[in-house]
Amino acid sequence: MPRSGQAQSWELPERILGPHASTHVDIGEFIAAGQLDAHGHLPPLGVPFGGYHVRKIGPRVDKTLTTETLVFDRREQSFLTFYNTCCGYTGPFVVPGSFLGSIGFIGTGQVEATDYCSGTLVDFTASSTFSSQNTTVATVDTAFGVTGQAPGSTNINSCLTYSKQRTVDTCVTGTFCGNPGVTVCDFALSPEGPVTAAHCDGTTSNNQLFGASAIPPGCSVIPSQSTCSGFSSGGSVSVQGTTTNITSSSANCTVMYTASGASGQSAGRVGLTMKLAFYPSSVVVFHTVRPSVTCP
Repeated sequence: MPRSGQAQSWELPERILGPHASTHVDIGEFIAAGQLDAHGHLPPLGVPFGGYHVRKIGPRVDKTLTTETLVFDRREQSFLTFYNTCCGYTGPFVVPGSFLGSIGFIGTGQVEATDYCSGTLVDFTASSTFSSQNTTVATVDTAFGVTGQAPGSTNINSCLTYSKQRTVDTCVTGTFCGNPGVTVCDFALSPEGPVTAAHCDGTTSNNQLFGASAIPPGCSVIPSQSTCSGFSSGGSVSVQGTTTNITSSSANCTVMYTASGASGQSAGRVGLTMKLAFYPSSVVVFHTVRPSVTCP
């Protein structure tokens, strides 16, 4: 009787039959009644399936006469018989089939398979092992929790050894390895360093272009959910407005500002905060830069 991956025995008391004699044993009655076995043990609780075999024992013969598998239903106090010799699992798979996120915790996956005898899905995550093919991009813990470490793509090895239903009456040791992809979305925003204004008379507008770069393949921008916001910081820099040009594959924003000051001197800072949202799960990433403004 398998339970938690271990086989446990429950032995009925021996019956001695005379020549040509027969007897009837109701296995279901023993299970439902919770009868003690020959060694004083109860049927193990929580056992979903198991089996029995009948042996012929004598001075010259000791052999198994028959073997049969049972599927127990403790709620109904009944059992079903199957003439196959195992109840294995079929069709292991990983959910989700892929992960998309930003740097930080992305989500948790599961490894599942179908119980051949009951047709129900069984969670095998706790029995599986996980590893990242590129830990620089993403890591995974023992519970299938995936964390993004840097922009890029990789795969998670999700492997399982299980009792595989090969045919209706046989099981073999099976191995399964899923490889869900992980894409970590991010971008670089520039310029970060000093910029030089075209005008520092306090009235003529300057245009400073800011652009996103290094967007990993597989990270498609959602223009309608992405924004830019310009600002000034210190000195005589004053922001007049911001224009946005964001498509599914690129993002550029221009900040219009005025500045005043002596030639070669710093007039303050002009800054931009860019928010990009990515398909298909609306992953949102923010970046801010504040380059100093030097007068010409």
